[in-house]
Amino acid sequence: MKLVGFMFSILTLFDSTNGLIHQPMNSASASGSNSEPVSSRPAAKPLSIRFHVPVTSDACTQLAEALIQMDIQSKQNEALFGKRMPIQLHLQSMGGELLPTFYICDLIKDLDTPVHIYIDGFVASAASLMALCGDKRYMTKNSCVLVHQLRAQTAGKLSEMTEEINNFNHFMGNLRNIYLENSDVDEEELDKLLRSELWLSSEKCLELGFVDEIIGAN
Repeated sequence: MKLVGFMFSILTLFDSTNGLIHQPMNSASASGSNSEPVSSRPAAKPLSIRFHVPVTSDACTQLAEALIQMDIQSKQNEALFGKRMPIQLHLQSMGGELLPTFYICDLIKDLDTPVHIYIDGFVASAASLMALCGDKRYMTKNSCVLVHQLRAQTAGKLSEMTEEINNFNHFMGNLRNIYLENSDVDEEELDKLLRSELWLSSEKCLELGFVDEIIGAN
Protein backbone atom coordinates (compact mmCIF):
# COMPACT_ATOMS: atom_id res chain seq x y z
CA MET A 1 0.00 0.00 0.00
CA LYS A 2 1.27 3.46 -0.85
CA LEU A 3 0.68 6.50 1.31
CA VAL A 4 -0.12 9.20 -1.22
CA GLY A 5 -0.67 12.23 0.97
CA PHE A 6 -0.38 13.10 4.65
CA MET A 7 -0.90 16.60 6.03
CA PHE A 8 1.65 15.96 8.77
CA SER A 9 3.73 14.50 5.99
CA ILE A 10 6.07 11.60 6.67
CA LEU A 11 7.28 11.75 3.09
CA THR A 12 8.25 15.39 2.58
CA LEU A 13 11.97 16.01 2.10
CA PHE A 14 13.68 19.36 2.72
CA ASP A 15 17.19 20.65 3.18
CA SER A 16 16.70 21.89 6.71
CA THR A 17 20.25 22.47 7.91
CA ASN A 18 20.48 26.18 7.18
CA GLY A 19 17.66 27.21 9.48
CA LEU A 20 18.64 25.34 12.63
CA ILE A 21 21.11 27.39 14.63
CA HIS A 22 22.05 26.92 18.25
CA GLN A 23 24.15 29.27 20.32
CA PRO A 24 26.10 27.42 23.01
CA MET A 25 27.23 29.22 26.10
CA ASN A 26 30.62 29.21 27.80
CA SER A 27 30.96 26.42 30.36
CA ALA A 28 34.02 28.01 32.02
CA SER A 29 35.71 31.37 32.46
CA ALA A 30 38.16 32.68 29.88
CA SER A 31 41.11 31.41 31.90
CA GLY A 32 39.66 27.91 32.05
CA SER A 33 39.44 28.05 35.84
CA ASN A 34 36.26 27.88 37.88
CA SER A 35 37.93 29.00 41.12
CA GLU A 36 36.90 32.66 40.81
CA PRO A 37 34.13 34.05 43.05
CA VAL A 38 30.77 33.90 41.31
CA SER A 39 30.47 37.70 41.37
CA SER A 40 33.68 38.11 39.34
CA ARG A 41 32.88 35.57 36.64
CA PRO A 42 31.40 36.62 33.29
CA ALA A 43 27.65 36.46 33.03
CA ALA A 44 26.16 33.37 31.42
CA LYS A 45 25.09 33.77 27.81
CA PRO A 46 21.56 32.77 26.78
CA LEU A 47 21.03 29.23 25.53
CA SER A 48 19.22 29.86 22.27
CA ILE A 49 18.05 27.72 19.35
CA ARG A 50 16.42 29.04 16.19
CA PHE A 51 14.30 26.38 14.46
CA HIS A 52 13.14 28.18 11.31
CA VAL A 53 12.83 25.12 9.10
CA PRO A 54 10.32 22.48 8.00
CA VAL A 55 9.85 19.69 10.52
CA THR A 56 11.79 16.74 9.08
CA SER A 57 13.45 13.72 10.64
CA ASP A 58 16.90 15.23 10.04
CA ALA A 59 15.91 18.62 11.46
CA CYS A 60 14.38 16.99 14.55
CA THR A 61 17.53 14.91 15.07
CA GLN A 62 19.60 18.10 15.02
CA LEU A 63 17.13 19.85 17.30
CA ALA A 64 17.16 16.98 19.79
CA GLU A 65 20.96 16.97 19.88
CA ALA A 66 21.03 20.74 20.45
CA LEU A 67 18.44 20.52 23.24
CA ILE A 68 20.30 17.72 25.01
CA GLN A 69 23.62 19.56 24.71
CA MET A 70 22.11 22.77 26.07
CA ASP A 71 20.55 20.87 28.95
CA ILE A 72 24.06 19.71 29.88
CA GLN A 73 25.45 23.24 29.44
CA SER A 74 22.72 24.70 31.62
CA LYS A 75 23.66 22.34 34.45
CA GLN A 76 27.33 23.26 34.05
CA ASN A 77 26.46 26.95 34.12
CA GLU A 78 24.43 26.48 37.27
CA ALA A 79 27.59 25.20 38.97
CA LEU A 80 29.67 28.06 37.53
CA PHE A 81 27.28 30.99 37.86
CA GLY A 82 24.82 29.80 40.50
CA LYS A 83 21.87 30.09 38.15
CA ARG A 84 20.04 27.66 35.87
CA MET A 85 19.48 29.34 32.49
CA PRO A 86 16.43 28.24 30.48
CA ILE A 87 16.75 27.11 26.88
CA GLN A 88 15.18 29.58 24.45
CA LEU A 89 13.66 27.77 21.46
CA HIS A 90 12.53 30.05 18.63
CA LEU A 91 10.09 28.41 16.23
CA GLN A 92 9.01 29.39 12.74
CA SER A 93 7.77 26.48 10.67
CA MET A 94 4.89 25.33 8.47
CA GLY A 95 5.19 21.88 10.02
CA GLY A 96 6.07 18.59 8.41
CA GLU A 97 6.67 15.11 9.81
CA LEU A 98 4.50 14.03 12.70
CA LEU A 99 6.35 11.11 14.28
CA PRO A 100 9.63 12.98 14.91
CA THR A 101 7.52 15.80 16.35
CA PHE A 102 6.12 13.48 19.01
CA TYR A 103 9.67 12.74 20.18
CA ILE A 104 10.60 16.44 20.33
CA CYS A 105 7.48 17.13 22.41
CA ASP A 106 8.43 14.35 24.83
CA LEU A 107 12.05 15.51 24.98
CA ILE A 108 11.11 19.12 25.79
CA LYS A 109 8.96 17.87 28.66
CA ASP A 110 11.62 15.48 29.96
CA LEU A 111 14.61 17.86 30.05
CA ASP A 112 15.76 19.04 33.46
CA THR A 113 16.28 22.54 32.05
CA PRO A 114 13.14 24.64 31.40
CA VAL A 115 12.47 25.32 27.72
CA HIS A 116 10.98 28.70 26.84
CA ILE A 117 9.38 28.68 23.40
CA TYR A 118 9.00 31.73 21.17
CA ILE A 119 6.74 31.73 18.12
CA ASP A 120 8.49 33.88 15.52
CA GLY A 121 5.86 34.85 12.97
CA PHE A 122 4.06 31.54 12.52
CA VAL A 123 3.88 27.88 13.41
CA ALA A 124 1.57 25.39 11.73
CA SER A 125 0.66 21.74 11.78
CA ALA A 126 3.31 19.61 13.51
CA ALA A 127 5.25 22.71 14.60
CA SER A 128 2.24 23.92 16.59
CA LEU A 129 2.55 20.80 18.74
CA MET A 130 6.15 21.67 19.61
CA ALA A 131 5.11 25.24 20.40
CA LEU A 132 2.69 24.15 23.11
CA CYS A 133 5.17 22.02 25.06
CA GLY A 134 7.43 24.69 26.54
CA ASP A 135 7.59 25.53 30.23
CA LYS A 136 6.83 29.09 29.14
CA ARG A 137 5.42 30.02 25.72
CA TYR A 138 5.60 33.40 24.00
CA MET A 139 4.56 34.75 20.62
CA THR A 140 4.92 38.12 18.96
CA LYS A 141 1.84 40.27 18.49
CA ASN A 142 1.31 39.57 14.79
CA SER A 143 2.35 35.92 14.84
CA CYS A 144 -0.23 33.22 14.16
CA VAL A 145 -0.79 29.51 14.71
CA LEU A 146 -2.52 26.85 12.61
CA VAL A 147 -3.77 23.59 14.09
CA HIS A 148 -5.54 20.91 12.09
CA GLN A 149 -6.31 17.22 11.90
CA LEU A 150 -4.55 14.56 9.87
CA ARG A 151 -5.32 14.31 6.18
CA ALA A 152 -4.25 11.25 4.22
CA GLN A 153 -4.86 9.23 1.08
CA THR A 154 -4.12 5.53 0.87
CA ALA A 155 -4.29 2.79 -1.74
CA GLY A 156 -4.08 -0.97 -1.37
CA LYS A 157 -6.01 -3.95 -0.08
CA LEU A 158 -8.93 -3.37 2.27
CA SER A 159 -7.04 -5.00 5.14
CA GLU A 160 -4.06 -2.73 4.52
CA MET A 161 -6.22 0.37 4.43
CA THR A 162 -7.94 -0.71 7.64
CA GLU A 163 -4.55 -0.99 9.32
CA GLU A 164 -3.62 2.48 8.08
CA ILE A 165 -6.85 3.90 9.49
CA ASN A 166 -5.98 2.35 12.84
CA ASN A 167 -2.53 3.95 12.64
CA PHE A 168 -4.02 7.34 11.80
CA ASN A 169 -6.47 7.09 14.70
CA HIS A 170 -3.57 6.31 17.04
CA PHE A 171 -1.57 9.30 15.76
CA MET A 172 -4.63 11.51 16.01
CA GLY A 173 -5.11 10.44 19.62
CA ASN A 174 -1.54 11.45 20.47
CA LEU A 175 -2.00 14.77 18.68
CA ARG A 176 -5.23 15.54 20.53
CA ASN A 177 -3.67 14.70 23.89
CA ILE A 178 -0.81 17.14 23.33
CA TYR A 179 -3.22 19.96 22.54
CA LEU A 180 -5.53 19.11 25.46
CA GLU A 181 -2.78 18.67 28.04
CA ASN A 182 -0.96 21.89 27.14
CA SER A 183 -3.79 24.39 26.67
CA ASP A 184 -7.11 25.47 28.14
CA VAL A 185 -9.28 24.02 25.35
CA ASP A 186 -11.76 21.23 26.00
CA GLU A 187 -12.44 18.35 23.63
CA GLU A 188 -15.41 20.02 21.94
CA GLU A 189 -13.52 23.24 21.27
CA LEU A 190 -10.48 21.30 20.06
CA ASP A 191 -12.61 19.37 17.58
CA LYS A 192 -13.83 22.67 16.11
CA LEU A 193 -10.28 24.00 15.83
CA LEU A 194 -8.98 20.85 14.16
CA ARG A 195 -11.74 21.00 11.54
CA SER A 196 -11.54 24.73 10.86
CA GLU A 197 -8.15 25.23 9.12
CA LEU A 198 -8.14 28.79 10.50
CA TRP A 199 -5.00 30.68 11.49
CA LEU A 200 -5.24 31.79 15.12
CA SER A 201 -4.13 35.27 16.17
CA SER A 202 -1.87 35.91 19.14
CA GLU A 203 -4.86 37.17 21.12
CA LYS A 204 -6.81 33.99 20.37
CA CYS A 205 -3.82 31.81 21.26
CA LEU A 206 -3.52 33.61 24.60
CA GLU A 207 -7.24 33.10 25.22
CA LEU A 208 -6.98 29.38 24.43
CA GLY A 209 -3.92 28.89 26.62
CA PHE A 210 -1.66 28.05 23.68
CA VAL A 211 0.79 30.72 24.86
CA ASP A 212 1.46 32.44 28.16
CA GLU A 213 2.38 35.91 26.93
CA ILE A 214 2.31 38.13 23.83
CA ILE A 215 5.57 40.00 23.34
CA GLY A 216 6.89 42.61 20.94
CA ALA A 217 4.92 45.45 19.35
CA ASN A 218 2.56 47.28 21.71
